[in-house]
Amino acid sequence: MKKVITYGTFDLFHQGHYNILKRAKELGDYLVVGVTSEKFDVDRGKLNIRDSLATRMSNVINSGFVDEVIVEEYQGQKVSDVQKHQIDVFVVGSDWIGKFDYLKEYCEVVYLERTKNISSTKVRNEGKIFRMGLVVDSFVESQLIVETKLVSGLTVETIYSQNEQAAEIYANKEEIETYTADYEEFLQSVDIVYIADMKIEAECVKTYIEEAIKNKKHVVCGMQLLRKEAEVERLFELAKSNEVLLWDALPSGYLRASEQMIWFIKGNALGKLRGMNISITCEMDNLMINTPRKAKYLALYFVLKIFGLNIKSISSHKTKDYETYYLITNEGSVYIQIGVGCKLDDRIEVVGSTGKLVMKEDWWNVRYYKIEEYASKRIERHSSSLDGNGERYVFQLLLQRLLAGTIDGYRIGEEEVKSIINALNLMDN
Repeated sequence: MKKVITYGTFDLFHQGHYNILKRAKELGDYLVVGVTSEKFDVDRGKLNIRDSLATRMSNVINSGFVDEVIVEEYQGQKVSDVQKHQIDVFVVGSDWIGKFDYLKEYCEVVYLERTKNISSTKVRNEGKIFRMGLVVDSFVESQLIVETKLVSGLTVETIYSQNEQAAEIYANKEEIETYTADYEEFLQSVDIVYIADMKIEAECVKTYIEEAIKNKKHVVCGMQLLRKEAEVERLFELAKSNEVLLWDALPSGYLRASEQMIWFIKGNALGKLRGMNISITCEMDNLMINTPRKAKYLALYFVLKIFGLNIKSISSHKTKDYETYYLITNEGSVYIQIGVGCKLDDRIEVVGSTGKLVMKEDWWNVRYYKIEEYASKRIERHSSSLDGNGERYVFQLLLQRLLAGTIDGYRIGEEEVKSIINALNLMDN
């Protein structure tokens, strides 16, 4: 007897789940399915799971293909399951190609091509799965698709680009069936529009956002792509009148650790605030910080949250390798250095009257920071875990708002975006 095993969360059971179970069963005589426990889903960064473990297991059994269901409870369980159940074939979707090659020592490993545009009509009509479309200008390696797969209830359905060949390349690479160079057609097939901040012109971004909102689509984009305060105000007002969300895509704004760190500082942990020193490298192959403007937007977000952006004066100096800015605000002074042609020692320091906070390396992910107290010389260390690059948390909160039926409760709201855009424009002048 040939035994096959596969694993999954199987939340909001749909046609894609049905198809992979059917194809897995066709590879052998006996199919074992591991359904992830709630704790394991949390541990591996899977967000917004809506069905209980009992419901998910029941749905898997009701597919009619499964001979045995087990619970996956911890990382590394797959090896012991393969040995315990004497498995001949391990099956998983092709979006995980290479990830489970280590199991080839114990059994055959088969990567099945995923079911494209998986959300069934029934699930869509019940409003359980939100369809997202990506606006791109070219294909750039990123974690975006992987991040969306870890937010239950969200699926990427289609790709749009003015350059149809670019859309096709992106869709094929990410195994997404539908792509188009017709923006109206694109809008009709999605609930959420995500505008990838690569090289898309500012005027095009403004048009994309406006047309999406007029068609009552929610929009997620990097707000640094907008150029004027009046433009930001008009688009947010348009979103409000059409009862949709215009959502900032900056992951740092949605991290729980980031929020806690900011409130920690505001709770007088450093005494009276004096100043900030920020350095950040702009890397063109890193979608998180791929332009000087995005690097500055990121830095200014933290300045806004910690210091405010009541700017008295700005001085700047630019070379081919560096952009440096010195800001005087009502709350203190801020020094920002952007590495354009060279790698900097990425770090942020918040200086107060009784101590200072220091974060190094990828400080925008708030993985680790320390607080040094001047008088006692005591050092207090804080750390937090971060799954992926943080984009899943952007989508998690967005879906929570949509499921609650509210367009309120922005984490990065209109007034904050306008303040940052104004400061950006002052820095660029």
